Amino acid sequence: MKQEKRRQLAKIAYLYYEEGKSQAEIAAETGIYRTTVSRMLTKAKSEGIVKIEIQDFDRRLYRLEKYVQEKYGLKGLELVENSTDEDQLDLENRLAQAAADMLTRTYNPLHQNGVIKSKVLLAVSLAKRFDLPKDEIDKLKI
Repeated sequence: MKQEKRRQLAKIAYLYYEEGKSQAEIAAETGIYRTTVSRMLTKAKSEGIVKIEIQDFDRRLYRLEKYVQEKYGLKGLELVENSTDEDQLDLENRLAQAAADMLTRTYNPLHQNGVIKSKVLLAVSLAKRFDLPKDEIDKLKI
């Protein structure tokens, strides 16, 4: 690829990824069609001009989640990784937090087939999600 074309791809990528401009804004600024801007961003990735690196993300765990989800026909799943040097209480807290987050994300009180049908489960999940002390859980009105 010619150096000038690489420079142009890099500029478009910079405007999009670093300056946070939309494809439409870049198109207006550069006089290039928005669809061309989109193709150029794709090309910049495929040519190695743009490399996207996701921090704090375990691909193995994600692939396992997807596998289990597809195998058992689940709508949602979140696996929580543990480590050998992790204290049991820390693991239990992370598991409880993940469960509380998932329950509060998926709960729809207007839906007949909702995930949570128990007000007790909802109260516990909300209490855990918002770090309420145990004595406050009983005071929750749901």
